[in-house]
Amino acid sequence: MEKPGLRDRKWEVSYSHEDGELVSLFFVPALERATLYQRTTGYFSGDVLALAARGLDALIRRGGRMQLLVGCTLGPDDIEQIEKGYDVREAVARSQINRLAIANDLWARERIGWVAWAVAHGHLDVKLAVPLDKDGKMRAGLGLYHAKMGVLTDEAGDRLVFKGSINETPQGWLNNCESFDVNCSWEGGKDLVRVERNQAEFDKLWSGKARSALVLDFPEAMRQKLLEFLPQNDAFVKPPISDDEGDEPPVDEPEAPVQTDIERMREAWAFIAGAAKRPDGAMVAVATSAVEPWPHQLRAYKRMLDSWPFRLLIADEVGLGKTIEAGLMIRHAWISGLAKRILILTPAGILKQWQAELYEKFNMLVPIYTGSSLAWPEHHFRTCPLEQKVSRGNWTKQPLVLASSHLMRRRDRQAELLEAEGWDLLLLDEAHHARRAGAGTKQEKGPNRLLRLMLGIREKAKSLLLMTATPMQVHPVELWDLLNLLGLPEKWAADVFVRYFEELGKNPDADGLHQQAVLFQDVEKLFGPLPPGEIERVEQAYGLSKIESRRVLKALREPTSIIPLKHLTAKHRKAAVAMLKVGSPVRHRMSRHTRNLLREYFKKGLIDSPIAERQVKDVPIDMTPAESALYKEVEDYISDTYQAAATDKKTAVGFVMTIYRRRLASSFAALRQTLQDRYARLDQPQATGPDELHLDEDLPQDERQDETLEVAEAATLEAAALKVEEKDRIKSLLKMIAQLGTDTKARVLVDELQAAFADGYTSALVFTQYTDTMDYLKEHLAEKLKMNLACFSGRGGERRDSQGAWVTCSKEQIKRMLREGKIDVLVCTDAAGEGLNLQSCGVLINADLPWNPMKVEQRIGRIDRIGQKHPTVRIVNLAYAGTVEADVYFALSERINLFNGVVGKLQPILSRMPQEFEAAVLRAKPDRERGRYEARHNLEVMIESADDVHFDIDEVSEADLKLPDMPPSPLKPEQIDAVLAAPALLPPGVECSPLEPQTYCLQLPGHKDKARVTASPIIFDDHFESHQMVAPDSPLFRKLVELASPHV
Repeated sequence: MEKPGLRDRKWEVSYSHEDGELVSLFFVPALERATLYQRTTGYFSGDVLALAARGLDALIRRGGRMQLLVGCTLGPDDIEQIEKGYDVREAVARSQINRLAIANDLWARERIGWVAWAVAHGHLDVKLAVPLDKDGKMRAGLGLYHAKMGVLTDEAGDRLVFKGSINETPQGWLNNCESFDVNCSWEGGKDLVRVERNQAEFDKLWSGKARSALVLDFPEAMRQKLLEFLPQNDAFVKPPISDDEGDEPPVDEPEAPVQTDIERMREAWAFIAGAAKRPDGAMVAVATSAVEPWPHQLRAYKRMLDSWPFRLLIADEVGLGKTIEAGLMIRHAWISGLAKRILILTPAGILKQWQAELYEKFNMLVPIYTGSSLAWPEHHFRTCPLEQKVSRGNWTKQPLVLASSHLMRRRDRQAELLEAEGWDLLLLDEAHHARRAGAGTKQEKGPNRLLRLMLGIREKAKSLLLMTATPMQVHPVELWDLLNLLGLPEKWAADVFVRYFEELGKNPDADGLHQQAVLFQDVEKLFGPLPPGEIERVEQAYGLSKIESRRVLKALREPTSIIPLKHLTAKHRKAAVAMLKVGSPVRHRMSRHTRNLLREYFKKGLIDSPIAERQVKDVPIDMTPAESALYKEVEDYISDTYQAAATDKKTAVGFVMTIYRRRLASSFAALRQTLQDRYARLDQPQATGPDELHLDEDLPQDERQDETLEVAEAATLEAAALKVEEKDRIKSLLKMIAQLGTDTKARVLVDELQAAFADGYTSALVFTQYTDTMDYLKEHLAEKLKMNLACFSGRGGERRDSQGAWVTCSKEQIKRMLREGKIDVLVCTDAAGEGLNLQSCGVLINADLPWNPMKVEQRIGRIDRIGQKHPTVRIVNLAYAGTVEADVYFALSERINLFNGVVGKLQPILSRMPQEFEAAVLRAKPDRERGRYEARHNLEVMIESADDVHFDIDEVSEADLKLPDMPPSPLKPEQIDAVLAAPALLPPGVECSPLEPQTYCLQLPGHKDKARVTASPIIFDDHFESHQMVAPDSPLFRKLVELASPHV
């Protein structure tokens, strides 16, 4: 009788736990039809061996055999031993052998015994695959990304491939979490293509030809350890299987013993707590976060994972989610145990934004060091004070903490970090503040205080992450300063770095190419060969064949002779220059993504959502005669006061005068508020100054300053300037403001909103720099529009109720109302835009234009992102006509499409805008018109010469379009939810009763308070102020694991 083959059975296109018990549904029927079973697993353990061999007896009865390729993840100690010269095979065997011993119950030991029998009798051949990084090096913690796939072949040569989320977890409570797709060679078409591709992938790995893994024969020491599990008398299968007895009926598999509730509870919590520590646990941090990373964010995350401990600069364009990339890495490092100590340094003004983001998106409660205490974020079901006093000498002992880079750069505070214990991960946000004074000029003064601090502590960090959207404000040497913190090849000094790109921008001859090729060779020596993806892009750009590109690379890699470079054709020389640009240290130490890259993702079908187009409308607003007169009087007061100030007072007076001018450009209401505050203090010198919220809004926006100003310093300047201000003139200005009617800008804002809604848009954002402007506009809109209105600022959220009153509401409520379409217009300040999902809005109106254009781009980035439902977003820019803001911004909008995105080459030019604005508004009265002209003219001249700039940060950091290959997470929120819903799996004394779907009321033993909890990141994202998420590594989760641990 002819034996059945694989095509004799109808196979489903996919299988999952919903279909039933997969061993009988799929594995046994497939294996009893096959003669060869080739399989990869993610990592090595006794339990995984047993699970991978499910149904193997059916294959053996057929006379078949199995090839099993097992991924091996090495620890730091293993890598250290190998680097010292120990034999790789011995080191791997020593590292992995103890994992067989974790088979701690009868069921697992009997299954491994079955595997041991198959190995001993030649039916099963095992090899080990040690993953390699992109440079071909073994690194601690790398997992095998080719894992979890199987190929079955029958006597007729038909093949079947299965691939997907294949169970490698032995715990009985997890058996319902398996799913995989099936492709059959005899179906032809895409099925055959997928089968051939997976077969080739396995063959390449098995033969040891894959660049991604070092494949070793099963070490003898591990074989002997495995054979310890052989059944007594070698009689696990009776009678022994032979060719003559191939039709012997199957031997009943031993039934798994019934687990006690305590055992099942222990296994459940142990698995959840340890999931991120598994070799395939890299995506646990993603699966249990309230974010859905974009492809470029996963690329950056994987890049950090693959090179841990890493040193990297993340320089994505504004609005592309650098904090998400960093948050994923912080979360993974923390819950996996890679990092025991993490320090996050950010400017003081965004500390609370960081703290909120880490909690709301990543379920991490991280305290802020205030200078005298540790302050935790407000959260549901807290069990300790939110603020605790701490000394300067002890706060650095906090294992995970946020601190102000402004505070720590102070001379009297630097020692706290310089003398502290080191960190596993150190992060510096807005890293461009660490810079040399007078960069790129003859007046260079060396590192500023923050850069000097970072130079002092960089070696205390195993992993160092720098973040900024603008790594180069003025000159390429600023980028070198940041890359130098991370580590550069020996020959790449600052002047060499700058000259390298200057020479490449001049169409160098063979001699010039040779000089830069020597530096290129230094890069390859440290970081490895130029990646194939970069070479392919140069080939495509210059029409090179593989042979031609190899010739160019060979010439560039020639250590001594210049002759190969001299023989290059003009085309080949251009390609060589391109290779030298992408082969600089920048690509190895910097990760940068742009919106143009995301558009390429969409064109190539790598993402489903297109990036919206921007429709920009610039609206110069003609002032009324009264407004114009007031504007002139304020400008006169600013000029007169600044010009009259003594030299030692000019810094303080200039600071306050620019505040008046920026507030004047925002709204007359914002100017009135600050003038009233100043008048009160001039009238009563002991009166309290402006609060921290207003001071923070008034900080200068010139990122080119050698030392950025912090709130405390701003308060000092603000107080010093009082001594030269004129009380009577301020009183006169306040009188003129009081005589104004409705601000013309507010009327135009209403017109623009009505026009947008008439064109089909259903919601809009109005952005301003100042809370005072927001308060004025929200009242005017409430009076003129019959719409659902809300606002959000540093003081929180508010919405207008049906009675016309403004009611305080939480950030959680604002987010929910936006998502549900219950807010038509949201008026908010710049700081408040963080953390709100605003891509449901299709219209953004800039009620004012900050002097720093990156602030404007940041606003637009709130809605111009993946997930924006409108194919075109409308950007409306409002500015009073005849002012320097309107002159400069609208001219650049027409000249370079400023509001459609910031091109890398223009960043250093645009960073000059705050300086140009300040110079114009502080001019003496006779020169004021000339100041306006020069501000615009100076920028236009620099833009005209932009093509002469030899360094383009986007050109030297072009990112790969290839999507990252990541293993599926072994832990999913649904699994945690299943544990919460099963009383038998809860730790003793814990009560957990269901409320809404996936939401529970949980009470810990010994606690009166009850917690509203969920395992769903989606629910937590919507309800973070009223729920706690049960997932590694919140305090509540740690408590639950602690309650379960006595029973381990």
